[in-house]
Amino acid sequence: MWQLYDYYLRPNAAYYFARRAAEPLHPQLDLRDLSCWIINHNPKKMSNLLFQADLFNLKGEKIWSRQEKVEVFGQSQKKLWLVERPQIEFSQVSFCLLRLYSLVSEEKENDSYLERNCFFRSNLIKGPSHFETEDSFNLMPFSEPVNRQSLQNYPQAKLLAENYYWLSPGDDFRPLQNLPRIKIQAEMKAITSTFGQAKFRHKFNQAEKVGTWKIYLHNPTKNLAFFIHLTLVDDNGHEIVPAFWDDNFFLLLPGESKEIYVRALISTFKKPKSSLSS
Repeated sequence: MWQLYDYYLRPNAAYYFARRAAEPLHPQLDLRDLSCWIINHNPKKMSNLLFQADLFNLKGEKIWSRQEKVEVFGQSQKKLWLVERPQIEFSQVSFCLLRLYSLVSEEKENDSYLERNCFFRSNLIKGPSHFETEDSFNLMPFSEPVNRQSLQNYPQAKLLAENYYWLSPGDDFRPLQNLPRIKIQAEMKAITSTFGQAKFRHKFNQAEKVGTWKIYLHNPTKNLAFFIHLTLVDDNGHEIVPAFWDDNFFLLLPGESKEIYVRALISTFKKPKSSLSS
């Protein structure tokens, strides 16, 4: 239990990875032979899917990639192919990113199986727009980010689920300590819509005053941003708990963007800020 939450209801990394592993439609890597699988817990057959696997080195350079249109029967799993690690990179730490997309057009898509990684649009209102990192970088606000789920050959594709692994043949992950520190562009805005009730699993009492914020993140560098951890803090720098994030402990590829939502009670603070570590 405490591997998922601590005493103060702070979700640990295990919570987000366990939640990702239990999603109804899930891309998975078998670490025994590096085979790619698609797991379907839905009762019906899922079609018009695109499975993509990418392998990156510590510099954030793509060293292998493969994608395939797939379908999978209900309540079943399907083995696809093996991830091929180039021999020159075999002794080094690498990152394997698996993504599952829907190729169904927006007007025909079945929202019942779209996962939390799909983007929703909400009406923005004026709110806090401050973001900090451990090094107190001065980050530049930026406009609407490039969609994280966009694919060059499939502009209509929507991201359904993603999963990532860090690999080392000898289980030696010490090189991760030498990853370069990078600056992440970010912007935080308060939002108001019915979106929050549908997206977040936790339900607050109607009498409770709840705030919802959307955080845009963008990695403008040529390096991979690994294990990004977001926290919500008050004016005094104290962490606000509990805070409910729709995702955390994720990675951003070079040039990639992502939007994250967070909800929390607002009766105990005035202007929340978001803090980042990785």
